[in-house]
Amino acid sequence: MISYPLYVPMELVVEMALDVEVLTVVQSEAGRTQAQRDYLEGGVDLDNCTFLIAPLEGDPYSRDWGPWFLFDGADLPGVVDFVYEWPNSPGNDAIPTVYAQSEGLPVYDMDIVTAGGNYMTDGQGTAMATDFLWYNNPDKTPGEIDAILDEYLGIQSHHVLPDNFYYFHIDCYAKYLTPRSRSLTSRCSTSDTPRYGTDRRRARDSRSRRRCTPTAASP
Repeated sequence: MISYPLYVPMELVVEMALDVEVLTVVQSEAGRTQAQRDYLEGGVDLDNCTFLIAPLEGDPYSRDWGPWFLFDGADLPGVVDFVYEWPNSPGNDAIPTVYAQSEGLPVYDMDIVTAGGNYMTDGQGTAMATDFLWYNNPDKTPGEIDAILDEYLGIQSHHVLPDNFYYFHIDCYAKYLTPRSRSLTSRCSTSDTPRYGTDRRRARDSRSRRRCTPTAASP
């Protein structure tokens, strides 16, 4: 799932359409027509493309607002719809439900405010996030959040890492390589690195609007 106007290179869409179905979220019929025209001009195989008209706004990153999936006790697929709240992107919260309806899938509303970028799982019951997850859900304790993740996603071991650099999302810090290993990649930039000015501004701006003081670590 990607969004249009594109935030990825057209060459990547061409490559993806060679192997998988590319689902593109557009805002309107006019947007779909324009996307199809651009794809044809860019050499994309439209036979491997589908389009979903949905209330796309602001944030183009489908990684953050796109649907999550589960299989129920009868091994039938469904869509998990968490609460997505991001500045200037209110309509994106509805996209998982719009997608599920288009595919005839049941929707399971999970009462947690989060984003796909702040959820990393090995697919075998272990997941991690930054403590921005706790900040986004001040009405819930870490234990209550863990219980919801277990109920909906089967997460039995949930690791919450401190968001020391104010990147908000775990995918800026770490990546599971295999079910038994993960790579922690983030480090603090220094004055002689290209990201230093950006990191300082991001930290300063974030501190002005965010106060997060976790009191307990998630097991």
